[in-house]
Amino acid sequence: MQPEWQRAGLAKTLLLHLSNQLSGQGLTELWSGYRVGNEASKAWHEAVGFVVEPDFFTLGLEWAFQAHELEHRRLLGLLSHEEEEALRTEVSRLWNEKERLEEVFFERRKSRV
Repeated sequence: MQPEWQRAGLAKTLLLHLSNQLSGQGLTELWSGYRVGNEASKAWHEAVGFVVEPDFFTLGLEWAFQAHELEHRRLLGLLSHEEEEALRTEVSRLWNEKERLEEVFFERRKSRV
């Protein structure tokens, strides 16, 4: 949306109209998304009632990047022992969090069926 039209209530009005139309057709769930890091969009989605789903996919990408970075820098000899341990800890943390969120996500999906 063009900046001059933002914060004028148009998106909320469109969402309410769409929601009413879909509800009239028996649909009870609407999904939307926003870019990671766009806090204004996240706040809007939450304010109009969207529930933030766990984002295990993004965490998986972050884990893959950090794991690659660890191996790349390790092979080039660019890491001190402390830096390597810190990166290993972060890679492990990201993996565990991704696994936890993936489990939560699929449990929520099962409960909706």
